[in-house]
Amino acid sequence: MFTKIKINQITNLTEARYYAAMGVDFLGFRPSQIDIKDIISIIDWVEGTRAIIDIYAEKDIPTTELLDKFQGIHVMDEIDITPP
Repeated sequence: MFTKIKINQITNLTEARYYAAMGVDFLGFRPSQIDIKDIISIIDWVEGTRAIIDIYAEKDIPTTELLDKFQGIHVMDEIDITPP
């Protein structure tokens, strides 16, 4: 069994490309740190990793509101709503 690696709080394409090239399995995004449109653009551009939207740490934005923003978007692999 291999260890899976997830990098949290990706905020730009440069970071995402760097970690994807390093072989990271998962890229984590927080909607409070990066615009949702930018998250979608990065996910579309980067290959070889899975995208996870981290919303458990978003205290200022209700979970249902965040889920609504991602409704119908098929570029992400998971939405993490569990506490750390």
